[in-house]
Amino acid sequence: MEAYVDDMLVKSLKAELHIANWKRPSECYFYYGMKLSLEKCAFLGIIEKFIGLYGDLLLHSLRERPLQPRPADVAGAVGRPGDGVDAGLVALSFEHPYPPTKTMFVPDRDCLCPDLLATSADFLRIWRISSNDEGGGDDNSKKNNSSSKSSSLSRVELRSLLNGNRNFEFCDPLTSFDWNEAEPRRVGTSSIDTTCTIWDIEREAVDTQLIAHDKEVYDIAWDGVGVFASVSADGSIRIFDLRDKEHSTIIYESADPPNTPHVRLGWNKQDPRYMATIIMDSAKVVVLDIRFPTLPVVELHRHQASVTRRKWPRGGGI
Repeated sequence: MEAYVDDMLVKSLKAELHIANWKRPSECYFYYGMKLSLEKCAFLGIIEKFIGLYGDLLLHSLRERPLQPRPADVAGAVGRPGDGVDAGLVALSFEHPYPPTKTMFVPDRDCLCPDLLATSADFLRIWRISSNDEGGGDDNSKKNNSSSKSSSLSRVELRSLLNGNRNFEFCDPLTSFDWNEAEPRRVGTSSIDTTCTIWDIEREAVDTQLIAHDKEVYDIAWDGVGVFASVSADGSIRIFDLRDKEHSTIIYESADPPNTPHVRLGWNKQDPRYMATIIMDSAKVVVLDIRFPTLPVVELHRHQASVTRRKWPRGGGI
C-alpha cells in the first residue's frame, strides 16, 4: 500500500526555535522511510511564506542532493548497506544530527594530521575517524587489527562542536564551509545570517566573523592563507583579505536577471586567477578571471538542467 500526504507544514513562533521544532517531525519522516517528491512539492513558495530565512537552508539542502529514506546518515564511502550499494564499498557510516549541507576531509597531502572530517548543518562539527589499532594493545594485536579490512576505519568521535553565536546556544544554519589547504587549522563557514566566520579549530575559537553580504551567504572558498571569496543570495561574488577586514572587492554581480543568487563557488587551486560559480536554477557555469572584474571569461552551457556542483580537477579543466 502507498500513501501520499500533501501540505506538510512546520511553523514556529520564534525563528531561533525553528530548527529544534523541525527535529521531531523530520525524525518521524526518516524513521518511517517517508520520501518527499520534489516534482510535486512547491518548496520555495511555502518556505518563503511560512518559514522565512530558515527555509533557504532546507531548499539549498534539497538541491544539493536528493532526499533518501534517512538523509541524516553520513557515509564514509558511497552509501550504506541496504541502499542498493555493495556492502563491501561502505567503509564507515554514522548518524548526523541534521542533514549536512557539506562534508569535507582535512586537506593533508602529507598525511601528518589525524583523520578529520568536518560537516556543516546547524553547527560546524569536526569529527575524528579512528582505527581499531590506534591506542593501546600489544604489537600482535595491532598487527592483527591492521590486517583486517574492517578495522581500517572503525569509529567516529565528535572532536569539536563550534557555535559562532555567542549570545544563544543555537546559531543560524550554515550553508557551506571550506577548509584552508595552506593553513589547515583555519575553516571558513557561510551562513544564512549574512556572515562568514573564520574558525581556528585548534583553539576551537572564532578568529574572525564579518558581515559579508546583504543577504544569505551560500558558499565560501579559500585562496591561500588569508584570502577567501563568497557568494550570496544578493547576486554578488566578493573577495575578502583578512589583513583588511573592513573592505571587500565585488568582482561579479548577476546581470540577467539582476540579483539572481549564486549558490556555489570554486577557486582554481592551480591557477588562482580563475574561479567558477553556479547561479541558482541555471544550467550554466560562469568562469571568472579576478584580474578583470564584472566580465566572465566564459559561460558554459552544456548542461540540460540546473547545475548543482562544480569542481576544478588538478589536471586542468572544470
